[in-house]
Amino acid sequence: MKLPIAQEVEVVGVCLTSDSFQLRSSYASAALLGLRVNGRANQENIDFHLIAQSEENRNLIKTMKEGLYYKIRGHIAGSRLIGSKICNIKADQIEAIPAAPLKPADFLGRVATFEGTAAANGAIDLIGGPLHLTGMTAWPANVADKKISVTGTFTGGPREWELSKPTWKLVDLCDMAGREVTLEGSLWSMNGEWWFEYRDERLYLTKEQGPPLEFPGEHGRTVTVTGKLTYQLRPSLHQISHKEDRDLVPTYVVRAARVELHKDTESYNNRFGTVYSTPAKISDGVPELIPERSLRNNLLGNETTAMFFTQRNSQTINDLIKTDKPAQRDILAQRMNDAKVNVTLRMIYAAILANLNDKRGSDYLLKLAEAPGEIPAKELYYVLGIFPFLGDSDDEEQKTECAWAEKTLLAIMAKSETAREATNYSSIAMVLFKIKSPAARQVLLDYALANEADPPNFFTGPSVSTLLCHPSLELPIADLLRLEQVAKEQSARRLILRSLLRHKHPAAIERFLDDLKESFVYMDIRDQLSPEIVASMRAQLPKLKGKAKLNVQMLSILGEKDPIPALIKLLNDSAYPDKNLTMFELARLADSRAVAPLARILREAPKDYFGSDSGLTTQSGVEHALDTLAKIGSRDAVRELIALLDVDLGRFGGYIDRAGNQRIVAARLIELTGESFGLDQARWHEWEQAQPDKRFQTAEEKHDKFRQGPDSRIDL
Repeated sequence: MKLPIAQEVEVVGVCLTSDSFQLRSSYASAALLGLRVNGRANQENIDFHLIAQSEENRNLIKTMKEGLYYKIRGHIAGSRLIGSKICNIKADQIEAIPAAPLKPADFLGRVATFEGTAAANGAIDLIGGPLHLTGMTAWPANVADKKISVTGTFTGGPREWELSKPTWKLVDLCDMAGREVTLEGSLWSMNGEWWFEYRDERLYLTKEQGPPLEFPGEHGRTVTVTGKLTYQLRPSLHQISHKEDRDLVPTYVVRAARVELHKDTESYNNRFGTVYSTPAKISDGVPELIPERSLRNNLLGNETTAMFFTQRNSQTINDLIKTDKPAQRDILAQRMNDAKVNVTLRMIYAAILANLNDKRGSDYLLKLAEAPGEIPAKELYYVLGIFPFLGDSDDEEQKTECAWAEKTLLAIMAKSETAREATNYSSIAMVLFKIKSPAARQVLLDYALANEADPPNFFTGPSVSTLLCHPSLELPIADLLRLEQVAKEQSARRLILRSLLRHKHPAAIERFLDDLKESFVYMDIRDQLSPEIVASMRAQLPKLKGKAKLNVQMLSILGEKDPIPALIKLLNDSAYPDKNLTMFELARLADSRAVAPLARILREAPKDYFGSDSGLTTQSGVEHALDTLAKIGSRDAVRELIALLDVDLGRFGGYIDRAGNQRIVAARLIELTGESFGLDQARWHEWEQAQPDKRFQTAEEKHDKFRQGPDSRIDL
């Protein structure tokens, strides 16, 4: 649109919502899909968020109805044009109007896109009449009467409306099934399950051999997907958070999918971040910070004005740090010293300069720490704790110096009354952790010993105990043992345990005997097993009972060079009743020697095999066994999964019945093979018998290969 901020604008469009709850990332009260902007037709799919400028307009917005047309006059306030396109308008006038959809006449001489039905003589039927495509006399036989999208330049001509230089494509997935397709949409995920969304329909994207693709860090990313479109029975993508044994429903799948990430999509915040009502002002060529609070839905009680302002101006701060130049820093210093500028913003300007290692910023903050005047301590503490962490630059050459702040921060943390306020409202402890001097480490240790109940804080960072147990700090064993004596929270004890395990110190077991029954503690030890730790556990075994003893027995087995034979033996050992844990470890190791014994147990074991303590434990055991077969992926494993389709796995007493477990088995087969015959065991058998041996690859064979990058070179 190329319309400047604050310009008056008229927008005609369709109401998307007048429920402000649906616009949680905006100050707006309603949203309009803009079809015409200042009288000019627009197909950019921009959502115009309406901010009422009067009580009258606020009441009018409440009466707006979704799907009806409105004309809005107001001033542009701000925008986000990456990801979902949003433009804020401070609305002065709101008027309901008759329906006014876009028509070809709106795009005379312009390139535009319309959708309709392929009609006779190479035309496309639109609302209001046919549109003819230059050079088209007839559609291919398999396209006639189907929905298509056409793009080109609209012109007048002897046949009323024509589209010159047209390109077209099918729109509905049902018309493209079985073909190679190119689709534009976005990637989404929930609970670790990923899907591709095309025109409000969810599709699976899979590798050539079957497993679904995953895209860590790309939630909401706009992409182009190419591959073969198929239609299969798959676990419902709409039941991900509803049920574990998802229904098998007909779903579109792009197999051997190739995914191109769109370059115009940047950070997560740009895609989903807040759209504010006040744009950043630029003076002297440098953006100004705005004294406006960030938009927040929930408050935790430790917020400060400095934090709200920093969050609100995060993009401007990032830009200032990325575009750092001496002349720009001079302007920031002027604003820092300008008495007319909001005092909190002056501190943030100083923090930006300190982040850039400009002495003017650090001197300003040190002077303020000595004589804060009317500035609340929590505001100053927040700024002193945030300066090294401003911006999101990965520039290794620009490293913020923190030593200048050490003396001031040590003084704050040395007094109990100021230390509690500093840890509650700021990240001062993280700055001291970054400094890593002996004095910084000592003051953090003293604080943790005096404040054992020190939980992590969502806004100010991890607890002091967490920082002290970080591997880079290398806290001595004697200090770790002092921390263990005062630690009461389970999370804090686990951190200390991990540090002791890194030291391979026997206290990791001796001091944590009562904790060994906890599953998370078990996994911490398992992931850092060493001969010294195994020996220490075995020495303590006679003192242990119940779950703690079972866990130590398992950890002792896992400490062996080849634990698989002993784990398989445990499957039939009644003296070791935790069959769920045994199957959990077999699934993690995914060794092909476990296929036959696990399948036999699922087929033949009595209903009380897992015990009767918990339906959750029982169901977990069943699914760990199925996971093992699926991870191994050999022909034998696939055959066993197929055979289990007619076995009553609900007999063990889990919370999922026989039919639900059948769906879970089928889901494992579908994900493993990329094929889908639902619950039809005969068709699965027929497919498996027709496959060559090379179609199946065991987990061991997969692990034996070097990982390769996109260019086929070994990824080290």
